[in-house]
Amino acid sequence: TGLSTDFDMPTLMGYDSDSPRALGEVGMCGVAVDTLRDMEVLFDGIPLDKVTTSMTINGPAVVLLAFYIALADVRGIPRSAIGARAATSSVSAVVGGASSGGRAGAATGAAVAGALCPFSNARA
Repeated sequence: TGLSTDFDMPTLMGYDSDSPRALGEVGMCGVAVDTLRDMEVLFDGIPLDKVTTSMTINGPAVVLLAFYIALADVRGIPRSAIGARAATSSVSAVVGGASSGGRAGAATGAAVAGALCPFSNARA
């Protein structure tokens, strides 16, 4: 079973919900995730080892992927049993072959690849 997660604009831009820059935007076009607790609430009752989750997000992609992995750890789910996909503009372009991505693409790709290596069902 596949699951797609849409994040609100402050989360997409890397702002916490209590930031003055997030005023009026929290939860408007997706879910706000600022902390591991937010991730716990978002995926409450969803068996992470039975679904594959797709998260399309730019700047904070590695942070949100880390929250997802930490949530599995908290639940005692082996990392090898979870499946997740974090897609960013840089990663999508590099992996999809649309561009070389330059330094930003290389740095983003390396960070995501490093985060993904502990579990087998993840893709950048």
